[in-house]
Amino acid sequence: MFRLSVSQFCSYRWSLFQDIVRYSKCGITGIGLWRRKLEDFGHDEAIDLLSEMQMDVSSLSWAGGFTGSNGNSFEAAVDDAIESIVLAHRLQANCLIVHPGGRNGHTNSHLARLFKTAFRTLTPIAEDYGIRLAIEPCLGYKQNPFNFFDSWQQQVEAIQEFPPHQLGLVIDLYHVGENREPGRFLKNLLPRIALVQLADFHTRPSKEENRCLLGQGQVPIHDWLDQLARIDYQGFVELELHGMGLQGLSYDEIIQSSQAFLNSLPMVQQWGVAN
Repeated sequence: MFRLSVSQFCSYRWSLFQDIVRYSKCGITGIGLWRRKLEDFGHDEAIDLLSEMQMDVSSLSWAGGFTGSNGNSFEAAVDDAIESIVLAHRLQANCLIVHPGGRNGHTNSHLARLFKTAFRTLTPIAEDYGIRLAIEPCLGYKQNPFNFFDSWQQQVEAIQEFPPHQLGLVIDLYHVGENREPGRFLKNLLPRIALVQLADFHTRPSKEENRCLLGQGQVPIHDWLDQLARIDYQGFVELELHGMGLQGLSYDEIIQSSQAFLNSLPMVQQWGVAN
């Protein structure tokens, strides 16, 4: 059985307090946290509220930028990632999402060195704190600000030296969901899957993300969930819907529509998705 959570990116303008209370009102007991909202609300206050509302943390977003594409030096980015690991530990997060950073004019060999140096530093620290790092392949951009890899395969190959319990993968269906044969795609990946993010889209633009309601786009979500169940994935499926394609809809409508869509799927009725 999967467990449904909602990313705070789904309710961009709500406060962290509103997110937790309103998700809970919908019967959802998992949340993907965004560090910016945590800073605004306060770490200690957030931890207390999560405990009070019995809300678990499916992910913490995000750390990284080791290539300098977000303006930080390599050293500053690693230090920030260590702080994020400690915070993820305090939140008892399922995983910390890490974006290595864009190409930023570096050669392939230098990008590889930055990547390996960063994760050779961070993975043992994260393991000491009981936190799993998770890389999210962000594909489809002309100039990718999050990830310098050109393909899913390159990214999977790059993390092979790190044990799956230290460094996993986020499968965001916005980025990889077009694959019409998820069974082949997911084969042998189960130990690496740290999180699955649910999304749909009509057409994927090159710059700004433009997601749509589940079931209204191109992603064969039912096939993905069916194959995940068949390989016995039992982690979080995290709703992440935002962008121009959802303008005019309230956040409550987006969440409730997603729940209704999932509950309508025959495979969900068979395998189950828990709130």
